[in-house]
Amino acid sequence: MGSKWANRQALGRVDDNQQDIIDGLTRLPGVSVATKHDDILVGYRMFNYWFELKKEEAISKRTGILLESAKTKQQKALDRTWTGQRNYATTVDEILDIIGYS
Repeated sequence: MGSKWANRQALGRVDDNQQDIIDGLTRLPGVSVATKHDDILVGYRMFNYWFELKKEEAISKRTGILLESAKTKQQKALDRTWTGQRNYATTVDEILDIIGYS
């Protein structure tokens, strides 16, 4: 990872797929990506979307749901208290589906 990730790494673990997802999103017209947030903010059509990025292994093969063991203590607390928009994603396609990219 390049030096632009040094601050993020100091804050916590970065999933292996994060840079690939960011690279894929920033190539798309009309999509903006802000890093140095937990994990990324995606802007599209005047809306902001907050995404926690996880590895595909964090998803249960049986249920298709994010494993609780893949969440940090802080993420579990946010799940209980955050009243705004926030999503977990493992791929660019999942993010595009959530934001309604066309």
